Amino acid sequence: MQSLMPHVTSNYNATIPSSPTPLFVEELKPKGGKLFDTLEESKIFYRRYAHNVGFSVLLIRN
Repeated sequence: MQSLMPHVTSNYNATIPSSPTPLFVEELKPKGGKLFDTLEESKIFYRRYAHNVGFSVLLIRN
């Protein structure tokens, strides 16, 4: 009788890094006092930060 389970392989020799890889570059982390030349520059900065840490930004004008 043939098994109904699909063939599964494991890689027991996989290397696991000793320290986690940073999720984003430290320069992308928002900090108080950061100045931008234009509003558009600040939007771009925040969108890049959001993308790198896993969320999106929606800007709404009233």
